[in-house]
Amino acid sequence: MGVLNQKKMREELLSKINQNSQIEIEKVERYCLLVKHFAAIERKVGNNNLVVVKNGSQEYWKVNPGISEMNKINAQLINLGKDMGLSAPPGSTQGGEFGAGDLV
Repeated sequence: MGVLNQKKMREELLSKINQNSQIEIEKVERYCLLVKHFAAIERKVGNNNLVVVKNGSQEYWKVNPGISEMNKINAQLINLGKDMGLSAPPGSTQGGEFGAGDLV
């Protein structure tokens, strides 16, 4: 994500919160920092989903550890986004047409 896009994202997030609340502003800043870290790791990983590990005469393939870190950051972004009210969890009735009584 480019610098301009990160700036626009920050402005959009700030427009959706109570800007008098230091807690909400901190959440936006944390969210933006996580997005920045995610993008940096994503650039490093690139198309290298697997890496070759050499241990003496042994050589084997291993999942790139950056992918695990990206998954962790993604989970943090989702949780923080929910905490800020950016998205509704799956199955919620917010904007949906189904309710709890529709479950079998």
